[in-house]
Amino acid sequence: MGERSYSISALAREFGITTRTIRFYEEKGYIHPRREGGQRRYTPADRVRIKLILRGKRIGLSLAESVEIIDMYQPGENNAAQLASLIERIEARRAQLVRQRADLDAMLASLDEVDSLCRDALRERQTHAAPGAHSGRRETAGAGTSHGDGTSRQNTSGKDPAEQNTTEKDTTKKAATGTDGQPEAAAAPARRHA
Repeated sequence: MGERSYSISALAREFGITTRTIRFYEEKGYIHPRREGGQRRYTPADRVRIKLILRGKRIGLSLAESVEIIDMYQPGENNAAQLASLIERIEARRAQLVRQRADLDAMLASLDEVDSLCRDALRERQTHAAPGAHSGRRETAGAGTSHGDGTSRQNTSGKDPAEQNTTEKDTTKKAATGTDGQPEAAAAPARRHA
């Protein structure tokens, strides 16, 4: 019975990768399929190497690092050197990830702080932006004239307020007297006799 083999499409489905990726590994010399009737057939050793390469990728190892560690394996030996090298790479990768996590935590804390400051500033501006708070209305000098009866009249004549006040008093006086300056009551008999 011959050694079991795998097609390129079967391995691609199993590991969730594209056939192009498998062909790339073949071009780099990481796996060595054989040809059967014009088709690539991969050995169990090829399958294991693909699996280990992808595992190294998941833990952050480069393709070259993964292959270097895989190639250290020697069948029939205890392969302590291979295991020690892998442990060393894992520790280095873990330390790198811990540093990156600390940097990310610091960045997130800074983002939270800036976000809080911006939201507080926005609420303060919205609170002080009440309708009419900044209408800019100004009182025009002499726009209104105050009278003794407690009322205020608008000055639309363009005259000096003091002059306008004098004119209003003259008009009131003429209304109470005749044309000759005499009281209205005294002027009336004269008009009747005339």
